[in-house]
Amino acid sequence: MKISIVRNLIKKILFTFIFWRAKFYIIDLYSSMKRLADRDSQLVNATETVSTIAHCLRELIENSLDAQSTIINVRMTGNGLDSIVVTDNGCGISKEGLQILCTEGATSKKFGGEMSGGRGKALDAISKLAIVTVESCCDNSQQGYRLSFNENDERIIQPISRAKGTCFTVQSLFYSYPVRRRYCIEKKQQQIQEIQELCAAFAIATNASFTVLLDNKNIVQVSNFNRQNRIKSVLGPNIAKGLITGKAALDGWREGAFVEYFTTSPTTLSNGRIIITVNNRPVVNFPIIRALKQEFKLCAGPKIPTIVLFITAQREYYDFFPDSPLIGVSFSREEVLQQKLCSILGEAWKSTSQTLSLTKDNPSGSGISMSDITPISSPVPSPTRIKPTLSTNSNVVNSVRVSKRNIYEIKQRRNLASNYKQNFGPSNNVIETESFDNMEIIGQWNKSFLITRLGSDVYAIDQHAACEAQNFEKLRKVKSKKKQKLLEPVLLKVTPEDIENAISHREKCSQFGFEYDVCDDGIKVTTIPSDQNVVNGIEDLQELLGMIHDVPQSNTPMTRMARIQLAFHACHSSVRVGDVMNNQQIKKLLTRMAHSDYPWNCPHGRPTWCCIHILDSEDNDDSQPNSDIIPSFSSPKTEIYA
Repeated sequence: MKISIVRNLIKKILFTFIFWRAKFYIIDLYSSMKRLADRDSQLVNATETVSTIAHCLRELIENSLDAQSTIINVRMTGNGLDSIVVTDNGCGISKEGLQILCTEGATSKKFGGEMSGGRGKALDAISKLAIVTVESCCDNSQQGYRLSFNENDERIIQPISRAKGTCFTVQSLFYSYPVRRRYCIEKKQQQIQEIQELCAAFAIATNASFTVLLDNKNIVQVSNFNRQNRIKSVLGPNIAKGLITGKAALDGWREGAFVEYFTTSPTTLSNGRIIITVNNRPVVNFPIIRALKQEFKLCAGPKIPTIVLFITAQREYYDFFPDSPLIGVSFSREEVLQQKLCSILGEAWKSTSQTLSLTKDNPSGSGISMSDITPISSPVPSPTRIKPTLSTNSNVVNSVRVSKRNIYEIKQRRNLASNYKQNFGPSNNVIETESFDNMEIIGQWNKSFLITRLGSDVYAIDQHAACEAQNFEKLRKVKSKKKQKLLEPVLLKVTPEDIENAISHREKCSQFGFEYDVCDDGIKVTTIPSDQNVVNGIEDLQELLGMIHDVPQSNTPMTRMARIQLAFHACHSSVRVGDVMNNQQIKKLLTRMAHSDYPWNCPHGRPTWCCIHILDSEDNDDSQPNSDIIPSFSSPKTEIYA
């Protein structure tokens, strides 16, 4: 008893001692507070204004565009840390302008005007983080000025001879802030990727001739005014040839606004880049990007599209805010614009998901490309009969027989040439979903692939992937209305935005099996969906709310876990590799593919079919082709089940 009393007394004494020591330490800390030095304070503000290499480059490029330049050249060394040189042919800077350039609040832009920026902070921040040199000329007199700074940050302005325009040189970026410079060195690949994405966005969005050299490597070079050609130069010809393009008014959002879009279809190659431009300036808006990705998933499953949007609207309908590397933008009535864009692109994607473009450069594997073959268009000259040399009667008879056979062959070839139809190229490079129902069945190869023929094309269809795609689509269209009531409500802590979405979309969530009560702390879930194919959790409600908010017009939103479960069940209920299929089963599968919304890939992304051969004109008849037309079937281990 006495020991416990002594222990409690010692604890109280120690607690009192620690408390008073901490109190006096805090008092001493506050009494010793002082202002940062001006240099340190300016350095902290500068790193907040310009945080990365790409951010610095963006500020310089936007200044060149604001000067109405038509030619912009960028050269960087050391990934931009050693030097960044941006040269343009814009209006230039006068001597009076150079005297106040790179000071806080000095700008030639109108704040809140058509141009982004206008705060007068970017160049001031860059001059504090790097060694800056500016050369500029305002007219064609070849008489310009160079601005540089000495060790004491004093301005030195010298007259020089140069052409009209401005050359802005930044050397040793972040030299005065070693921690940030070390970070950029360690994250080298990330910084290079940001620079490439930034330059690609500006090259597509603007109309200026744009060239970027990074460590003597040309990463961007465009000079064409046509938008589609600029996209082709930046994103590559493989992406550009599969683009869908269109123009639509945004009257439902704002009067006079419109959008021009370039996007890949669900059946073409994509690199996942989404670029948004507003009045020819690249910007970023993550809610719109998320909504477009979600809308595309409804048509193409797990793929991510390539989208380029050119939005034209009046300045009062949007506002800029600082972001890195691209500047952020927010729109008035943004939800309406988001729904409008999803509706426009959704219609374009759904219309193209019924057909698939083919590229048949050389499917038969010969050394001659299809572009080298010219179809016969001119008439074949009539055969010339040569009079044979007559010696005996037998010779006469034999020569007549040979002559008749040669004439028959020539006539046959002449008829083939006159009825020639090119079975490859732009007029035959699209396959529609209905074409699967018209395919002629050749057989099954290796108990894995179904070999079919459509016209002069021979196709190999992956029996497992094709069946899995159809089963997944069937399971997805089944709307489960079964609900399971929880014994006790489960509290789901969410953000205020999710609470607003829950209140707005309560009825729609109820259709998908979720019932809940909204309280101050979050959402109390009382009922969850109960489906034999999908296991739903409480967290799925939060994901479903976000999807409904991003794409309100969607009737079949699917959470990530639901998609995984459905894909699992579709896979395990499909025809497997090694299963023998007869003609009736093959025909049934082809019919299902013909009536499918998206028969091109399985839910895991595996292609369901490919074109493996194009028949020659001699083999392109009504007879059923044999296995000799498929070179890969020459292996002794392969089997064809007809």
